[in-house]
Order: sequence, then C-alpha cells, then structure tokens
Amino acid sequence: MPDGVVTWADLTADVRAQVDVDDLTALGWLVDCARIMNAEAGWNLNVSTYTGDGNENAFTTYPCVRIEAVLVDNQPYRRRTLSQMDAAVAGGSSRQIYAELAGAFPAVLVNPTPRSGGAIEVRWIEDVAYPDDPTTQTPGFPSDLVSCLADGAIATGLARMDERFDSAGYFQARFTDATTRLKHRRNSRVGRGPVPIRLVT
Repeated sequence: MPDGVVTWADLTADVRAQVDVDDLTALGWLVDCARIMNAEAGWNLNVSTYTGDGNENAFTTYPCVRIEAVLVDNQPYRRRTLSQMDAAVAGGSSRQIYAELAGAFPAVLVNPTPRSGGAIEVRWIEDVAYPDDPTTQTPGFPSDLVSCLADGAIATGLARMDERFDSAGYFQARFTDATTRLKHRRNSRVGRGPVPIRLVT
C-alpha cells in the first residue's frame, strides 16, 4: 500500500492494541463506526442519472443511507412523506415532489411523472460496505481523520467488554470530533449553493 494509506487491517490492529478482542469483532466495530461517520457527515455522495420513459413513477438507486436530492430536467423536487405523496397524487397535484420508500434498495416516487426523455438525477449517500479484503481495502475517508475510526471502535469495546466508561468517553469524544470535522469538510467541498459574483465591465 502507498505511504500514508490506512487499511481496515491497520485499524483493526489499533483496536486490538487497546481492547482484547478477535479481528472479526474489532473489524465489525470499525465498520459500524464508519457507517455512523459516513451517515452523519454525508461523505459518500453519489449521483445516479436516469432517462424518463413517460410511464414510470418509481425508480431505484443502489444501497444507500439516504436520498439527498432529486432533480428532473434540472428542476429540484421537494421531499415529502409517503402520506403526503399519496394525497398529492389522489388530488391531481402538479407540485414537483418525491417520496422515498425505505429498504436496502430504496424506491423513489416522483410526482408528476417525468416526461419521456426527461433527465432524472438522484443524489444519494452510499453506505460503507463491509471489506472483502481488510489488508488492502481502506474506509475511504481523508487520511487525517480515518484513524479516528479506531477511537470509535475502542470506545465501543471499552464500554461493552470492560465497562470502562470513563476511558471509553475519551475515545468517543475523539471519534465524535472527527465526525463533526468530516461533516464540515464535506459541506465546504460540496458548497452551499450558488454564490452571486459581481461582474465589472
């Protein structure tokens, strides 16, 4: 692995240095912490695009944590609950809305139905996958924050295995701080929308 790259196996070793558990248990705690960090920060942002055929009113995305946004022909649709979606469809509403059906492969219901040939864009947060090969795969977070996954896993282990809640609190605080920093970094990376720029001619 290149210098500075931290694998799941490296993190597992860090956890086991603090908590007396086997590799699988430590790795499980690490993956749990990675999923928490990713969900809180919305780090693994993906975009899926579809083309409307004029008939469908639902389409699916890959396994994900949540849907961030839905756009049809570059027009943003507003999130609604399933009950609100049902009421809108029953009432013949033309408001641009979407609702999400939960599950491993969530379905996104949209109203009104996209036109044939319309461009549909779904922005979603991908879940953290359990590593097939911990010795070569990495969690995919920035190098300066990825080691904090071990802090979260150590906190879990100290609380569950040894009931050392005071010590666990120290590691949990480090993990929580890293999660907050990752969230701020993601927001600064993605941006907060259009910024007006004055043109001088």
